[in-house]
Amino acid sequence: MDIIELIRLIRTTMYSDTFHNKSTLKYTEAELGVVNYKQTRHVVNSRYLEVFRNRVEVYILFGGEPGTNTARVHAQLQTTGIDPASASQA
Repeated sequence: MDIIELIRLIRTTMYSDTFHNKSTLKYTEAELGVVNYKQTRHVVNSRYLEVFRNRVEVYILFGGEPGTNTARVHAQLQTTGIDPASASQA
């Protein structure tokens, strides 16, 4: 077994128990972990990428699909005064 696969298996096992308890809360926390993670000037690129990928994997484990949440896009469009139904025409 590849070491990366072993680490993923361990992570899946760790989060599978958590997934069954309060899964909506954990899904939301995982999504916010991806969306709110920022690279500060003290974090090197390789470390940022590693942590970001880990957060994305956890989000996917809880059923998330990065980049497909249209609710945030619609909210942003509405704050700028654009109707989400006709946003492509604006």
